Amino acid sequence: MGRGSKTGFSNLNPVYAQIKGLKKGETARIEFKTRDPEDETQFIDEGHESGISGKLVGVKDKTYEYEGDEILQAQLILEDEEEGEVYFLSFGMSWVGRNIINSLAGCNNLGEIDISVWNDRETGYAKVHIKNNGEKTEWGYEYDVLKEKINVTTVTKKGKKVQEQDTWDLDVWLLEEVLLKEVANKLPKREAAASEAPAAAPEAEAEEPEAEEPEQPKRRRRAAAPPAESLDSAGSEDNDDPPF
Repeated sequence: MGRGSKTGFSNLNPVYAQIKGLKKGETARIEFKTRDPEDETQFIDEGHESGISGKLVGVKDKTYEYEGDEILQAQLILEDEEEGEVYFLSFGMSWVGRNIINSLAGCNNLGEIDISVWNDRETGYAKVHIKNNGEKTEWGYEYDVLKEKINVTTVTKKGKKVQEQDTWDLDVWLLEEVLLKEVANKLPKREAAASEAPAAAPEAEAEEPEAEEPEQPKRRRRAAAPPAESLDSAGSEDNDDPPF
């Protein structure tokens, strides 16, 4: 039997997960927590793994405020009947998060979703790989479409002109239009409504490269050394990482 208290969501035990460690040089991972059965206002740290999997049964907007700033955050609800658990996986709008949403948008028949994260051996940036029903996913929207929604400005830093990218419009579109409408509409109607779950704690994530091909991810398996890259990648500057 799984851990934690029962929810109204298919009578499965809730496990709260969040993608973490997205700064360059940190260890990309998925952290797991469960509610303390003796005090439901507290959470128990269940450690971290490199992957998570389950049947996609819901999506939610978990945007919150942190130190006066609005932090865009998405949540996937993954049901694992074999483990007797339902996973509430939260992630911010970094390139890892964007890749996840864009990959789900590219799927016609959403079902068993496998997500794994790891670090590129050469660059140190976090990477993500997504499979749907055992098949590698493709982006629903090409990069040129995404690029049109990125505002680029030229600023002077230390006497040099550099370009800065503002991805706010892109991230709002991916969250509100792609995930909450397009992806949600692909879910079976009776499963599209997600159970209420507490928002994951603040995480401002770094920009990461595109995904490469790892071994098939398992929720309780640490990823092996990543193979050679199969896709082009690009990264950007690190951001602060507030506590979980």
